Amino acid sequence: MNFPSRSTSLTVDPQAGRRPSASSLRPSVSSRLSSAVSIAERGEPLDGEGDAAQQQIEEEIAKIKRYEDFTTIDWVKDAAREQLRRKARRKRQVGLHGSGQSHWRQKIREAYDAAQGWIVITIIGAAIGLNAAVLNIITEWLADIKLGYCSTKFYLNEDFCCWGEETGCADWHKWTGFEPINYIIYIIFATLFALTAASLVKSYAPYAAGSGISEIKCIIAGFVMKGFLGFWTLIIKSLALPLAIGSGLSVGKEGPSVHYAVCTGNVISRLFTKYRRNASKTREVLSACAAAGVAVAFGSPIGGVLFSLEEMSSYFPLKTMWRSYFCALVATAVLAAMNPFRTGQLVMFQVKYDRSWHFFEVLFYIIIGIFGGLYGAFVIKWNLRAQAFRKKYLANYAVLEATLLAVATAIVCYPNAFLRLEMTESMKVLFRECEGAEDYHGLCDPQHRFGNVISLILATVIRVFFVIISYGCKVPAGIFVPSMAIGASFGRTVGIIVQAMHEASPKSVFFSSCEPDVPCITPGTYAFLGAAAALSGIMHITVSVVVIMFELTGALTYILPTMIVVGVTKAVSELCGKGGIADRMIWFSGFPYLDNKEEHNFGVPVSQAMISDVVSIPATGMTLKAVESLLAKDNYQGFPIIEDETSRILLGYIGRTELRYAVDRAKRERNLSPLAKCSFAVPSPSATTTAASNPILTPITPTTPQPTSPQDYATSASTTIDFYPYIDTTPLTAHPRLPLETVMELFRKIGPRVILIEHRGRLAGLITVKDCLKYQFKAEAAEELQHQHPRDDGDLDGGRPQQQQRQRGRRQRRRAGEGEWQQEERVWELLKAAAGWVSDTVGKVSGGRVRLRDSWEGERGGISGHGRGHGRGHGRGHGQGGILDGTEESPPFHHCFARTRSTINMAVGLIENSVPSGSSTFACRATIDTNRFDDLVLALKEALGPSSGLTSDDVDVDHLTRLMRDYNSDPREWSRYAMGDESRGYTRNLVDEGNGKSNLLVLVWSPGKGSPIHDHGNAHCLMKILHGDLTETRYDFPEGEEEKPMRVISERVHKQNEVAYMADELGVHRVTNQGSGFAVSLHLYTPPNVARGGCHIFNAETGKKSHIKNCGYYSAYGKKL
Repeated sequence: MNFPSRSTSLTVDPQAGRRPSASSLRPSVSSRLSSAVSIAERGEPLDGEGDAAQQQIEEEIAKIKRYEDFTTIDWVKDAAREQLRRKARRKRQVGLHGSGQSHWRQKIREAYDAAQGWIVITIIGAAIGLNAAVLNIITEWLADIKLGYCSTKFYLNEDFCCWGEETGCADWHKWTGFEPINYIIYIIFATLFALTAASLVKSYAPYAAGSGISEIKCIIAGFVMKGFLGFWTLIIKSLALPLAIGSGLSVGKEGPSVHYAVCTGNVISRLFTKYRRNASKTREVLSACAAAGVAVAFGSPIGGVLFSLEEMSSYFPLKTMWRSYFCALVATAVLAAMNPFRTGQLVMFQVKYDRSWHFFEVLFYIIIGIFGGLYGAFVIKWNLRAQAFRKKYLANYAVLEATLLAVATAIVCYPNAFLRLEMTESMKVLFRECEGAEDYHGLCDPQHRFGNVISLILATVIRVFFVIISYGCKVPAGIFVPSMAIGASFGRTVGIIVQAMHEASPKSVFFSSCEPDVPCITPGTYAFLGAAAALSGIMHITVSVVVIMFELTGALTYILPTMIVVGVTKAVSELCGKGGIADRMIWFSGFPYLDNKEEHNFGVPVSQAMISDVVSIPATGMTLKAVESLLAKDNYQGFPIIEDETSRILLGYIGRTELRYAVDRAKRERNLSPLAKCSFAVPSPSATTTAASNPILTPITPTTPQPTSPQDYATSASTTIDFYPYIDTTPLTAHPRLPLETVMELFRKIGPRVILIEHRGRLAGLITVKDCLKYQFKAEAAEELQHQHPRDDGDLDGGRPQQQQRQRGRRQRRRAGEGEWQQEERVWELLKAAAGWVSDTVGKVSGGRVRLRDSWEGERGGISGHGRGHGRGHGRGHGQGGILDGTEESPPFHHCFARTRSTINMAVGLIENSVPSGSSTFACRATIDTNRFDDLVLALKEALGPSSGLTSDDVDVDHLTRLMRDYNSDPREWSRYAMGDESRGYTRNLVDEGNGKSNLLVLVWSPGKGSPIHDHGNAHCLMKILHGDLTETRYDFPEGEEEKPMRVISERVHKQNEVAYMADELGVHRVTNQGSGFAVSLHLYTPPNVARGGCHIFNAETGKKSHIKNCGYYSAYGKKL
């Protein structure tokens, strides 16, 4: 948080221990709700030296804050600092006028300061327009070079090479006259473009990937993401965007155009001190740049302003609107002056319509609107699942993923005439009227109508699939144009069908409004409306879409049809889900963003969502060592200042950055003892007056530390360091009974980083945006659960208790989650199998010189495994072999493991086939330098931390699963725990107790045996197969007292290195080893309820259960009990 500070006041205060009364310490409630947080605003005197010291300190703190990543801006403090700057400027002006020093240079300086905003906006708008024009030219050339080249000038695309020709010319040549070779060349170019784009992004600017709209919304709202709008992001985004579009990936440039436009504004505005030091000024510039980005992308300046208002900005005053309008105007004017297409059009798919529409077409417009809403809901849902899959499995293969996606897209899309074209060019074709325009692929020929309908339907379906899996890959990727292209192909399909219906029955009553001898149906308008519907459906925007489409056509006639289509789309979208894909991506990424379009009615006070256990700082009594110890912890961004721990009277708030700066500055000025006292007390008014007049207490500016004598350090233990100048004595506070909705509005409208909760002057807690979002997610989940399982005692359950209903709901959700996880695992296995086949094929073709499998396995830790390995333990064997039962002679493992063999107590050892038994190194292979199994045990313990188990909000189930999946089983690492007993079904061997929060066990399963059907004592279990195969059979919980066979839910064989999750919500289960040798598995139970209170076992034939009191251990920490 940006807290105003006057100076460092480091003095030995003999009266530091005396505290004023609470009334004098705390201003009134109304005063605390104001944003007056500085000396000047409190009316205290400031001389020139104090102004200089204050300005220097503020600049140093602001510089530190600029490098704080993933924090939020406190708009209240930023506004107060801007008011101070203006007040100081007015004071300087009054002083100059009063002393007669006013000069024409001063007037010019004042005029420049007033006009600086418009100058900056002009420069930024011109740069955005110039960049957009250059990128348009490069993108079109890269898209055409895949199909052919210009024989006269190689750097010209097809349109420029054949200027004035509608159907091509002799100067434009395909690469060869043999179509299969052209097909291969098309794929090669697509692959090279995608590979280059992904490599640039990964190597130089990872933030250049994706669209950027979600992140920019959060940045404009105050979230700090260092580097996201930086210079290198701008350069790489501009270089990689044409390559990504030219590769043919189902991504667009309109979303990234907003990103590079905002990057341009951020980079240029940072050159001016006025914007470099003020976040609110920068926010105005970024909002204006977002409008300019949309303006140059669609050739729609007004639509860009409305898009910034409707979608991007949570705070959009009139001043920002004017700035946005002017920036969009300048950018569009520069783009028009550059005329990149040499047609006078700002975008390639700009079109004009000269015919009107008929009211009977409203029915088909509604169909298009319904499609737009369903398309948006479908793509958002499945793209989020694809993003989750990408995050879990493909994080290390960003370049490979983008390259393979480009190859697959090129292979599939080239045969389709409408997918082969670049998407903006395909929209240009689909938007056209049939009369007086080029007939691409017989689109206007009735003889080819059926074939074109099939091609368009296939294009729609295929494009939807590729948009789902491509949006989010690590290249600059937008979703505006792909969605518009999908809507255009569907709309053109509807238009062709309606046109065919009219031609089949021209005298039908339905078409009675059509004029004779005049074309009644214009299929291009349906494509145009379909594009509007898809764009509205995917982004959940309305007004800006209508204006953008109007500016694209310039036809007032089609405003009403567009409004109808967008209105229907909006209604369908709201029924299917809330929030467009940008909002859902914010939710998916976990950014602290409160959407101003959402309305909530929680009906609870803020005390239900606040943090009650707050780490605070007493006004006196803390030592410098204690303060530095507090700063060493990264969990806190600031600390409330209280009078003492008993009264907890709130005195103020100090941010972590301010406190860190104050401590460092004090240590620079004097050689301080760790036992020096720290004072955060608010001085009384009389003390403030004395300090203003006493030269000893005059604030000092930072100086170079001077050498000190030993007694200085010794006596510094009695020194008192005054931190009051850095304290915000008027933080924003709220009453515990204030409605949570009101607090969320305070965060949206005012923009503080934190709100302190106080009751009668005493600190009760604090709340941040993240706390509000956390409560919102919990409330929505509870509402969804209640909607699925309403509390009705008269339902079919016969008045079952609500606890059982909630348990059944949790069980169903767990099953659904388990099913999704299994589907993801199957997809991952297919991808690995395909990758293995490709790598083997490449290796055979290259004679073994190119070995892709090694690089694949090196990162994932083996093609047959699920772990990534993290670069440790690579090169060790992972082959499978038999398990010793303790009776066979095995000298190598006898020396390495030193286990006692017997039929009752035996160690399970694994013989790997990768090293022959006669090898001289065999006896020492079990000696390893780094035990990754021990690392896994430690990682699981740290992940659980202070929580109570997997049900805790602090524990990520997916993270625990990923930790276990990432470990590749190696018997040399865990065999000391694997003690088996062939006389038992299985043995439970304790590995770790997880600080009392969990039990980590190695279970050894005897051949042909297994466990009874059992529950888990309301605990949660993660099971990883370390060796062999285990069959898991899941049953539904028996209901009622009637004896009947238990219903089998599922049965699955888990192979080595697979991970499964089990909990009582999913049912009960039994695990069996149907193999001929021992099997070994690793189980994480949290909390350890089974070890403490036992579990239940069930009879499969009757469903009867019995309680087992003691589910003990066979061994603990490698020793048999």
